Amino acid sequence: MDAWHTFYATAGGASAALIGLLFVGVSIHLDTVVSRRDVRSTARGAFQWLLAILVVSLVALVPHIGPQDLGWTLVGIAAAALLQVGFQTRGIFGADLLLGGAKAVRKVCFRFGVALLLLLVGILFLTGQPSATLWLMAAVLVLLGLAALNSWDLLIDVAEAKRAASGTEEARNEGDLPQLGAR
Repeated sequence: MDAWHTFYATAGGASAALIGLLFVGVSIHLDTVVSRRDVRSTARGAFQWLLAILVVSLVALVPHIGPQDLGWTLVGIAAAALLQVGFQTRGIFGADLLLGGAKAVRKVCFRFGVALLLLLVGILFLTGQPSATLWLMAAVLVLLGLAALNSWDLLIDVAEAKRAASGTEEARNEGDLPQLGAR
């Protein structure tokens, strides 16, 4: 793992910075994120994958870390991610979805697939496969891409939620105005 030190230091630093930016963005629009279950799920997904990158990077940077230790870390992250996907799936499909069920299904499938990828890479480390390190690098890049996609979706979801809320508010306000020529 020593040869990968720079990669994991960069990935960990980038994910930590992006977690900070995600917290700022969510706190600016906290009312929208909290009031919409699907928007909250998108924010949680971005946070979950950035945190996974950070944890994997920190563990990979531990001096003299063994493949077994890294493998068990990945299996633990994958198990937690699979549980989270299960809870999100249960909660999101009963919710009023801002942009429809197809987007929710896509998000759940991506999250489930990435959790399985992490589980596979963990098993590769546990069984001592020489390709495990390359698979882990690929998984970190996939996690980064998925976190970026979730962050972008979060921006769009917040904008759509605010647009929908202002449209409802405008329609409500129009009903309060007296009509010209009405008797």
